[in-house]
Amino acid sequence: MGFFFIIHESLDILSNDVKRECFDNYEQMYELMIRCGRFCNFFSRTLFKEKELDPFVWTMVQKLLMFQHLTHHCYKAVINSKYKKFSNETYSYLCDVKKLFRNFETIYYKKDFSAAEDIAKQKDDLLYTQIPKLQKKEADLFIAPHLYAMVRIMPILGGSMAEVLTQS
Repeated sequence: MGFFFIIHESLDILSNDVKRECFDNYEQMYELMIRCGRFCNFFSRTLFKEKELDPFVWTMVQKLLMFQHLTHHCYKAVINSKYKKFSNETYSYLCDVKKLFRNFETIYYKKDFSAAEDIAKQKDDLLYTQIPKLQKKEADLFIAPHLYAMVRIMPILGGSMAEVLTQS
């Protein structure tokens, strides 16, 4: 699925720019968001042409699109703010988000639920253990809600993902 490549690229740009404290890739992030939207529109038209629209696939695709949009909006919020320097914990958090997304992609393509419990634990750790750590500095406190929203919307084995995998 083209969504995965686009989201990986967006996450790489965001994490690399956080690390180097320079956010000069907005045009590329914007283009990735537009490309993801076009891909979603194409995919949606393809789904509607099928005899029976699968609501679970539709939901998963919409969550992936929202995840991409949240990544873009996080980048844009940083550009429009006074904060450009973040702690190592923020960079580490983004690396963990990328790892979680790679694990989600692996489950999607391999249709193997053996890592499901570990992935659920990773997601809970990101949402409920690591986010409070980012609230120690003002700049990290600024970006934390954006990162929280990205992880929260990630379709990790939510109802739509589990249903898609069991039907395939």
